Amino acid sequence: MLYKSLLVLVYIVVFTGCFNQPTKQKTKNQVTKNNSNEIYKDIQDIQNIPQDIGYFVNNSDLAIANQKLLAFNKKFDDRFFGAWRLKAISSPPKALMWPYNLYKKQQLYKANQQMIKKSFFTKIKDKFKFDNINKIAKKAIIIKNCDIKNFPTNTQLYKDPRLPGEGYPFDYNQNTSIKLNTPIFVSHYSKDKIWAFVETPYSFGWVLRTNLAYVDEKFIAHYKSGSYAVAIEDKFGMFNNHDRFESYVKIGTIFSIIKTKQNSYDVYNIQKDINSNAVLSIATIDKTKISKKPITLNKENIISISNQLLTESYGWGGVDFTRDCSSTTQDYFAPFGIWLPRNSYAQSRAGHYTSFKGLSKEEKEALILKEAIPFVTLIYSKGHIMIYVGKYNNKPIIYHNVWGVKTVKNGKKGRYIIGRTVITTLELGKELEGKNENNTLINHIRGMSILVPSQIATR
Repeated sequence: MLYKSLLVLVYIVVFTGCFNQPTKQKTKNQVTKNNSNEIYKDIQDIQNIPQDIGYFVNNSDLAIANQKLLAFNKKFDDRFFGAWRLKAISSPPKALMWPYNLYKKQQLYKANQQMIKKSFFTKIKDKFKFDNINKIAKKAIIIKNCDIKNFPTNTQLYKDPRLPGEGYPFDYNQNTSIKLNTPIFVSHYSKDKIWAFVETPYSFGWVLRTNLAYVDEKFIAHYKSGSYAVAIEDKFGMFNNHDRFESYVKIGTIFSIIKTKQNSYDVYNIQKDINSNAVLSIATIDKTKISKKPITLNKENIISISNQLLTESYGWGGVDFTRDCSSTTQDYFAPFGIWLPRNSYAQSRAGHYTSFKGLSKEEKEALILKEAIPFVTLIYSKGHIMIYVGKYNNKPIIYHNVWGVKTVKNGKKGRYIIGRTVITTLELGKELEGKNENNTLINHIRGMSILVPSQIATR
């Protein structure tokens, strides 16, 4: 039992983050009646279940195939470099206007909690310049870890911060983060020419022009060597061969290999000239930090990658160099050469999907325990994605990056904040007094997606 003051809580488990599109704005009357976010001691799932993937790897009935997923990796490379095959943005301008059409109707706030004036959207629409779509039509590469914005501005956009589950980190100008070395297609510039509208392997949006360099066919021919490395250590510092710091590197970052040495790789390090064209230089990175992609799907690598991502702070859209639920799964699978799209719904359809429609809680648990393959199966709930890692006390166990759990206290809504990657059951919070067991996560999950078939990852 947690604090006595929690005895009056009714906990309703519905996870926030990784939504395909945000929910509608609450009314002002609702705002004044709701609690803001609350932080409590970790609930029993996190206290009692081993927060170490090694436990589940070593106690799983799964015999991970000791092999490289070369067929998956080929598809990964095809998707990763897809933007360099484009000659025009692959979506019509009307569809790309969704942030403006959605948020112009809502009351939003800046980071200082001041209301956004309606004139903001009038001005921002003018900056879109979608009448110039495909006027630039250049191929480029990201040279710094950065953000893709929904609007060509760094202004943060929040719903009323007094609402539970709103305020930081839920910046609705944040589309997603993007890693250095990612190929992109540049459509056109904003009216002030500071921002470029781009298509990436998994998203559309606005990137500061300082974060990209243009490439030509000669550059692409050199860079697409066919031999690539992937970061297997998270957030290490990369230096060029003159010992100048270049960037922090996240797990899942891709490098083009120039030369393989005994203990390191020489990889291309992208600079740009005064005309913003990409220039190739060299960085040498230890094999403890990057490895030739794909790495072998085995127990040792699963433990190493997933434990590094464990306790990662939650960040909507990857804000502040963090991860949300779907970027966590994306980066977990990337070293193994398994491509995932960016949002939770699309990820749930990336493998062999099984719907849970019409199943009871008990039937869902039984099906997961029978059919799901640990470490290569995604569990999907609307707006949230999780990795199945095995069982504990005969309950399905998931690995996920989660902001929090919805709560109701004295009739007022709030949030039980978790804010990081954790290992839990699908009934997170069920032990709390007054918990409505019909509203735990197991009741809301919609299906599972097995990414690697059983012939490869065998039971």
